[in-house]
Amino acid sequence: SGINAEYGKQWYQRRVREWYQRRVRQAVVSTQSTGVDLVKLIAEWLAEGLQIELCMRSLVFLLKVHHNPVVAHKPLVAVMEQLIESCEASLNGVRDIIGFNLAAMKLIQLDLQENSTQLFTDLSGKVKSVKKKKRAVLKTLS
Repeated sequence: SGINAEYGKQWYQRRVREWYQRRVRQAVVSTQSTGVDLVKLIAEWLAEGLQIELCMRSLVFLLKVHHNPVVAHKPLVAVMEQLIESCEASLNGVRDIIGFNLAAMKLIQLDLQENSTQLFTDLSGKVKSVKKKKRAVLKTLS
C-alpha cells in the first residue's frame, strides 16, 4: 500500500473527518487514491476503534462507489473479513455504551422528577409563609 507513514494516516483521517462536514464524493475525489487503499485504512481505524460512526458511513459509501476495484482485488478478501469482525465488535460496543447511557439518563430523569415535585412543594410552602409574614407586618403597621 502506498500509505504506510504515520503522517499519511493522519492526513487520511483528517480527510475522512471532513467527509462528514461536506460532500463525501468531493472528498473521495480529492484524496486521489483508490478505494482499495481507503478500505484498508478504514479497516485499520475500525480495528483501533477510531470514529466508528464516521468510518462505517465512509465504508458503505466507498463500497458503493468503488465496488468493481474492491471485488477485483483478491488480497482484499482478508481485509474485508477483518472488516466484518471489526464492524460487529465496534457496533456492539457502541450499542452497549448507548444502552448504558440511555438507562442512566432515564434514572436521572426519574430522580429529577421526584426532586422537582418535592422542591415545588417546599417552595410553595415557603412562599405561603413569606406572604403570611408580610400580611402580618402590614396589619401591625396599619
